[in-house]
Amino acid sequence: MGIKKARAGLIGRFSTQLPAVAACALASVVLLSGWPRADALAKHGADGKKRHANARGAAASEVSPFELQLFALINKERKEHGVLPLKLSPRLSRVARRHSEEMRDKGYMGHISPVPARSTPRKRFKRTFGYEPYIIGENVARRAGPQWCLTAGKIEKTHQGLMGSAHHRENIIRPEFQQVGIGISVNDSGHYWITELFVCVSAATVNVSPDK
Repeated sequence: MGIKKARAGLIGRFSTQLPAVAACALASVVLLSGWPRADALAKHGADGKKRHANARGAAASEVSPFELQLFALINKERKEHGVLPLKLSPRLSRVARRHSEEMRDKGYMGHISPVPARSTPRKRFKRTFGYEPYIIGENVARRAGPQWCLTAGKIEKTHQGLMGSAHHRENIIRPEFQQVGIGISVNDSGHYWITELFVCVSAATVNVSPDK
């Protein structure tokens, strides 16, 4: 796995296709794990509480405002490159979010989980959907800093970092992908982790949701 260091974080990309399996990865991480506790929110004051409330949108509505922001940025890039937009899958987003939470909780950043049953993006997909997709790609990112990081501006900077990497950009604008799941986790300090999971269900199911 190649490693590309950014000033505020790391970014990772993974892609495999059947029947031939190919993997290419850069390590780029955005830390997002676990919702902050009340004592941590108090430390950041009213502004921190407001940001935390926005982040927690995923608990009630399946997809948080920051995840929706990334989804919009991804489809904006696809439109500018003449590629059909992706559909946002809530189930796929739950798979992505669980990986972001695991990276936070277990203190790592990457595509390979230390939990054998969830070791690869393909295994994580199959555990939820019961079958293997034709193509699957994954971008991961993490951001940390002395101040609260989970803001719309930092999310956009993370997206720009992904687009600045050829391998991550390939996942974002790859024409074969039909669906995306986006999961963000955040810790008590506002550091966040991002997982973007891209899927093509099969060669014969263009624009068919994996949820169907």
